[in-house]
Amino acid sequence: MRKLFVIAAFLLAAALPAQAAAQGSGTGTINGVVHDTTCYGPCAYPPPPPQPYTGDNLVVKVRSLPDRELVAKLHPTNGRFQIEVAPGLYRVRAKVRDGGYCWQGQAKKVQVVEDQTTRVRLHVYNACIV
Repeated sequence: MRKLFVIAAFLLAAALPAQAAAQGSGTGTINGVVHDTTCYGPCAYPPPPPQPYTGDNLVVKVRSLPDRELVAKLHPTNGRFQIEVAPGLYRVRAKVRDGGYCWQGQAKKVQVVEDQTTRVRLHVYNACIV
């Protein structure tokens, strides 16, 4: 009887981690960077690699689709952001707050899969600099 109990306990202990791994965490990650692609001064061809936007007034909004419900409003200071969200389709948009009509931002649709990281690159630029 004791031997049967030990075997049952061993099987139960072995099955629990496998079941937890199969269920997953229920979330995925959006990992992104916002590049400043403004051409300051004379534009070179080919252009230099874009640098992350490091201004204090960067806003990244994450909305679920198709309902467009705001999921997160982020204020990255180094141009990089990361957020955990439920699996599904999202619209991620970068914008420069208080930038007037000169600063233009980019938006992208991203598909988030459970337990995976979805990478996104967005651009902002000052359209008034020519």
